[in-house]
Amino acid sequence: MNLETGFDDQAALRMLETVPSHVVKPGLQRISAVLEALGRPERTLPIVNIVGTNGKGSVAAMLDRVLREAGYRVGLYTSPHLSDVRERIRVQGACIREDDFCRHAGVLEQAIQPLAERPSYFELLTAMAFRHFSLSAVDVAIMEAGMGGRWDATHQGSPLCCVLTGVALDHVEYLGRTLKEIAREKAGIAATGVPFVAGALPPEAEEAARSECRARGGRWVSADKVSVASLDERWDGSSFQVASPGYAGRIELSLPGRWQVNNLQTVLSAIDELRSSGLVISESHLTTGLRGVRWPGRFESVAEKPRIVLDGAHNASAIAAVSDFVCRLAPRKQVRHLLFGAMKDKAVSEMLRILLPTVSTVTITTSREPRAMSAQEAGEIASRFGASAEISDTVADGIAIASASLEPSDVLLVTGSLAVAGQARVELLEAGCQTI
Repeated sequence: MNLETGFDDQAALRMLETVPSHVVKPGLQRISAVLEALGRPERTLPIVNIVGTNGKGSVAAMLDRVLREAGYRVGLYTSPHLSDVRERIRVQGACIREDDFCRHAGVLEQAIQPLAERPSYFELLTAMAFRHFSLSAVDVAIMEAGMGGRWDATHQGSPLCCVLTGVALDHVEYLGRTLKEIAREKAGIAATGVPFVAGALPPEAEEAARSECRARGGRWVSADKVSVASLDERWDGSSFQVASPGYAGRIELSLPGRWQVNNLQTVLSAIDELRSSGLVISESHLTTGLRGVRWPGRFESVAEKPRIVLDGAHNASAIAAVSDFVCRLAPRKQVRHLLFGAMKDKAVSEMLRILLPTVSTVTITTSREPRAMSAQEAGEIASRFGASAEISDTVADGIAIASASLEPSDVLLVTGSLAVAGQARVELLEAGCQTI
């Protein structure tokens, strides 16, 4: 096969399907070998690297939208996807086309044949993103890390800016069992002379991240130099009063949630650093971009009466933030309802401990993902907290059960994993719901 011939749709998907999608392989040797075989496409790209336990996807989406508003051609790489793997690789907001996806898959299949060790699913898609962005001649490539930093496949090339959104306990089997260890791993993306923008961090995590950044020659930039005060919280967005070196005034953000305070601080700090590197980003680009950003599956309303909200929160800190926000917007417990499903390697007990006291009815489901916890097992955990939950073996049935008796003023929160949020989104949109 000629390197530019590629595969047809089915062959490309079969090639990826032979690679376990959730196998983690620490180390950079495989991604480096793949990129070498591809001609080192990442070296042609100005890169913004984003790491963090929570918030990195929202920060990536905000930066992408603002830079596009400023007239730049932007590549955006995120993970995981909601319903289609092509969502992970975008140029100018559009998913990679099927023919491009298949062509790149064919090139990758040939490139990895001589390698001693087959790359992981994430490594293959990361290499595809670098190649696609290079061939698409993007002005900036925004690369969201998978779960790590130091050994993450996205940690390649020469960054314009590195961003750490925050640190919480997650993926402890790979990143470390303390905030210090996790912060150190994530700060491993720091590069000599490159600004390293850090969002709000617990003291012990900040100390570890600062130390790692300094050891790698990075230039520490604390996002707390930016003042962000919440003015208004809504199901469909937020308003903030902002004071930063590059902008002072009111910002309307189309992403809801009080957690956006830290995300917005981080974004504004990163934009200041990108301006210093030569990018031209006006106040109008900033405000218009933030008002227009979309990030599906992250506190996304897909119905209004009753309100149905999808959120891919999958660790205790994110669940706590989402639950708190729902309780503020819907103060009466009797109107709040839950559809929950999680991965079996997550802190399911802790997530349910936070959620169950805040809702009046509970439905437990499971996604189609191989790593998903069964609805029965999650239901048993819920019962230990005294909750009487309806059990459903599919997300579609879970939606039907959870929404059957909802009143127009009720709120149904669908959360626990991005897989559940994504599958629910497909079901609800196909049933006629529309994002609000």
